[in-house]
Amino acid sequence: MRVALLSVWLAAAAGAQLPADVAARVDAVRTGATYSADVPRDWVPFTIDAGGVECPHHLRVPRDYDATRRHPLLVELHGAVSRPDFGSETSLRNLRHRIGAAADEAGMLLLMPAGRRGVEWWSEAGRGNLLDAIAWIKARYNVDESRVFAGGFSDGGSGSFHLALHAPTPFAGFVPMCGHVRVAQAGGASVFLRTLSNRPLYVVNTGKDVLYPTTHVRPFIDAMRTLGVRVTYRPFESMPHAPLFLPDERGRIVDWLLRTRRPAHPKAVWIESDRPMHVDWLELEAIGDDTAALDAFPDVNPVVPPVRRPFGIEPGPPTGGLGIEVARVREETLAAALGVEAGDCLVKLDDAVIEDRRSLSRAMLRVRGGEQVRAVVLRAGGPVELEATCPASKPLPAFRRTAPRAVLHAVRDGNRVDVRAANVTRFAIAISPDAFELGQPIVVVVNGEERHAARVLPDAATVDRYAKRDRDRTRVYVARIAVTL
Repeated sequence: MRVALLSVWLAAAAGAQLPADVAARVDAVRTGATYSADVPRDWVPFTIDAGGVECPHHLRVPRDYDATRRHPLLVELHGAVSRPDFGSETSLRNLRHRIGAAADEAGMLLLMPAGRRGVEWWSEAGRGNLLDAIAWIKARYNVDESRVFAGGFSDGGSGSFHLALHAPTPFAGFVPMCGHVRVAQAGGASVFLRTLSNRPLYVVNTGKDVLYPTTHVRPFIDAMRTLGVRVTYRPFESMPHAPLFLPDERGRIVDWLLRTRRPAHPKAVWIESDRPMHVDWLELEAIGDDTAALDAFPDVNPVVPPVRRPFGIEPGPPTGGLGIEVARVREETLAAALGVEAGDCLVKLDDAVIEDRRSLSRAMLRVRGGEQVRAVVLRAGGPVELEATCPASKPLPAFRRTAPRAVLHAVRDGNRVDVRAANVTRFAIAISPDAFELGQPIVVVVNGEERHAARVLPDAATVDRYAKRDRDRTRVYVARIAVTL
């Protein structure tokens, strides 16, 4: 009886009678799973298969978890994600001091996922790992879909930028700490800052950070703000690359999390991308080659010095801690200026002994453009001393561009959607009875031209398709409008 009554209510609210099979599926998605009160609490370990790599995760469940109410979920990403292995129970639990206790007090679920080399947060496998982990939790615990967040420190901060750019739909907001939006492209995906307009960010950086100091980050924050991105920026100028700010900042972050909610159906959606993607109810399906159309949306790509100065070699096989074997030397780099050759073994840079890539990276943090640099290499069995002036850094665009981009901006007002599209050949709009009056025509206007004006036909297959994609009780889609340009 309850199902039938709810179906009638939904049909009336939509302004049209939903077919019985569609109404039943809508009701099922809205109701969701029945959550048991008899579930593990405290730390709950589980494993996700991320493209053939087993990634352990640890879910912190508050002791007062209540299966009858929806709980916020924070996904906290660790740093040093490129290590061969990061995910022991001890290593993950030791990170809970960052947000953990405050999350408990706020009744939040806290996910500590594990990434590793090949499953970095900004890789396709790493992104899938996180989304699958969230789905695992949603199937067992009562998660508030309007309050799912991602944040983290160092690589974790950069990883949360990546999620904000390439998979914002499940999230309400992001908390990058001591990371950089440039690193979001490390896995090969392009970075277009307009897409960050879809979600708010709480960004923390430190002034004495040897990796991502505030002087390097602030131009990107300024660029985001010119695009209308909602950024709360918290710089701590006197602090290093360490979460020393958290004792004072943790409460503010948690308050921000508890105040922030994702609307089920945002009025406006931005997509800027060089590959198909979706954000909320808008889907970019195909990109063209009309780059002149993009003049209306200038590419926001700050020109800045490199965040990290590369030495300029491609390493050969590991030497067992006796230096770095040089497989190739890149042109116009410090290695080339020094006269390093393929086949050399780099053993010293200034006063630093070079044992592996990590020690070389640490040594390069102290190198400045225009200064004299000394190196020692082993060549033909003997040491050779080299000296040169470190080349000055050349300002370059921060984000690489490898393929034509497209821009979609859609604004919903009642049953009308106004779309600005540049270099788009096909897109689609997902239709929810909560956002549109189904008994009336839905009008889609693209670049001032009406491209659709008709009622939509709800169907159960569409409901199931989006329910499987989103796993979200607050979002039910019963039809879609596809537009070819």
